[in-house]
Amino acid sequence: MVVHLGTGTASVLRRGYPVIQGLNVLGAVLGLAWYWPQITHTSVALLPFVPDCPLAAALLALGLSRWRAGRSEALQGLSIGVALFYSAWTIALLWRTGAASDPADAVMLAAHVGMLAEALLLWQVARPHRGWRLAALWVAMNTFVDYTLGTHPALPAAAQTQTVALLTAAAAVVFALAAPTVDPTP
Repeated sequence: MVVHLGTGTASVLRRGYPVIQGLNVLGAVLGLAWYWPQITHTSVALLPFVPDCPLAAALLALGLSRWRAGRSEALQGLSIGVALFYSAWTIALLWRTGAASDPADAVMLAAHVGMLAEALLLWQVARPHRGWRLAALWVAMNTFVDYTLGTHPALPAAAQTQTVALLTAAAAVVFALAAPTVDPTP
């Protein structure tokens, strides 16, 4: 069984579950709205690679519900890994480019800080041992598609696409190399 009932963190996730899930759904929906112009101009085959953070929020909602049910450790690992990567990526990009000074981007920054916090809380109580390699594979594949086929999100004006692509690829490699150390064979 996957559930580790720690007193503090597990209690926060259990008691806050309806609010947290509502925020996950809201984040996924608002994220899809943010990506909508790009989604409407993307070929069907590439659609899964467009809404990075809305997908992470939706996966996090699924992972949290499966943790609550005491099931699907692999889905928890996938959801936590993807959420950690994309929330940290967005926070770093907004912070580094100074885009967080714009009110809309400040809200986006706060939402991604919340997603990062939720992923870290879920990681602490779920302690998933499966799904990390799948998360690393998804991040690597998505990074490749984003920067070779152009499905990456709109970047702040201060960001240089080539630099962001190289840093994202480097982060994806580090994430992929770290995955085996986080995913011990039970």
